[in-house]
Amino acid sequence: MNSRRLEYFIEVAKMKSFTRAGENCFVSQTAISQQIAALEEELGFALLIRNKKTVSLTIAGEKFYHEAVKILAQYNQIAEETKNIAQSASGILRIGFFSLYDRVSITSLIRDFHVKYPLIRIDIAQYNYETINEYLHSGNIDIGFMFSQNFADLPNVSTKKIMRSPVGVCMHKNHRLSEYRMISVDQLVGESIITFNRHVFQHNFTRFRDILFQENLSINNLLYVESVDAVILMVEANMGISLFPMIIRPYIGDNLALIELSNNIFPAFICDSIYNTENNNPSLRLFVELINSTIPQDVKK
Repeated sequence: MNSRRLEYFIEVAKMKSFTRAGENCFVSQTAISQQIAALEEELGFALLIRNKKTVSLTIAGEKFYHEAVKILAQYNQIAEETKNIAQSASGILRIGFFSLYDRVSITSLIRDFHVKYPLIRIDIAQYNYETINEYLHSGNIDIGFMFSQNFADLPNVSTKKIMRSPVGVCMHKNHRLSEYRMISVDQLVGESIITFNRHVFQHNFTRFRDILFQENLSINNLLYVESVDAVILMVEANMGISLFPMIIRPYIGDNLALIELSNNIFPAFICDSIYNTENNNPSLRLFVELINSTIPQDVKK
């Protein structure tokens, strides 16, 4: 039994016509009729009831049709997967990411890529924003992932939004607000807020700071740090609170709480992918194709 015979049989069963099935498969009516006759001889029973005007399935043919559809779909999937393996034997994809924020966003992408192209080696490393931008243009990495940066002035780059997440407030579990299921911005009055400095988080630094001041919130102190790890360390030490994307809630430690804001005045965290358009790495092309096919349109806008 071969897949072509199954394909012809399924098309005849759907069209109820040898002529129309032949047109759809770009072969003659005679060729399709001969192939299905050979399939019936191989099986030892009739699949079709033939008359001058139409074709219908026998009882056995009805059962065989439904199973054949499943078999052909599985065959095509296996063929595609093994083709990908054969075509990706010597590939390498080098990925740079900034923090826990974007790591959470890209895990499923990397997993799906590895399943689809298991022989492409994936190198992953964590860098700051400046190093990611530098390495993209030097060729040390193929694609980077980072949150909410301004790429307008960078030459020869393409960016795509990977994930959008609302802002929540992260605090120690012993903090006075940790028992709330949802809190308002007004409840942040008097708090020390830990955030990134301008050097680390250029695009969001002024946005978050200005919003706090525009809302006339009496913040006790703004503490500026260099990394997400430093933010988490200081929050775990109960030195203040911080603004985190809600998507990382399942990944924070047992000592922390991440609570949704009821009147969220802060812009959402948006994770972007960024790559050099002059990079001709075939593995990068395959990864970008995966991003385009799997990221929802409402995120990419």
